[in-house]
Amino acid sequence: LSLGFSVAAVKEDIERILTNETADFGHYGGFMIRLAKNCAGTYRTEEGRGGCDGARIRFDPENSWKDNAGLNEVLDLLRPIQAKHEGLSWGDLIVLAGNTAIESMGGP
Repeated sequence: LSLGFSVAAVKEDIERILTNETADFGHYGGFMIRLAKNCAGTYRTEEGRGGCDGARIRFDPENSWKDNAGLNEVLDLLRPIQAKHEGLSWGDLIVLAGNTAIESMGGP
């Protein structure tokens, strides 16, 4: 299966932006995990819509929900990575960013 991009290269790019003195406690890991969790949490069983498929968290109404306040900042951090890797969907990037953050902080 060819994805059109290298998962390892995307993870390296994510790892490069995680550690930053402007982030809470010098690391954006928690922010990335929150984005991935909230993106997945937008799934609505009544309509079968939302979730990270399509990364609808980037758009209203999900984007303007109170629980998603401040997540535009982390989306802005990921924007250059998404633009760099042709074929990489926003949904895949958001989930991979959350997973990479967990791994970088010693998680499974």
